[in-house]
Amino acid sequence: MRGNAYYRKLFHGHRATAKQRGIPFYFSYAEWMRVWRASGHLRERGTMSGNYVMGRVGDVGPYCSSNVTIIPIQENLRQAAQNRKRRLALTAAST
Repeated sequence: MRGNAYYRKLFHGHRATAKQRGIPFYFSYAEWMRVWRASGHLRERGTMSGNYVMGRVGDVGPYCSSNVTIIPIQENLRQAAQNRKRRLALTAAST
């Protein structure tokens, strides 16, 4: 398994990216690792095709243990596109 420093770097990167996107991030490093280890996909974590990501349920809300699932990146991209379409439809309907 890769070293602890490597995973800490990934954790801090995830937290920083969430902050840039304006998404609350309520994980400690230990909690974040627990979710990834429990998924069985820690070594497959990443942003390339075939990798897994920590997706928020419905692609909304904060990153916290009760609101995330570890899913294939393709599924996360599909959910995000679906949610964009819904938001656009709601915006169009309200104007």
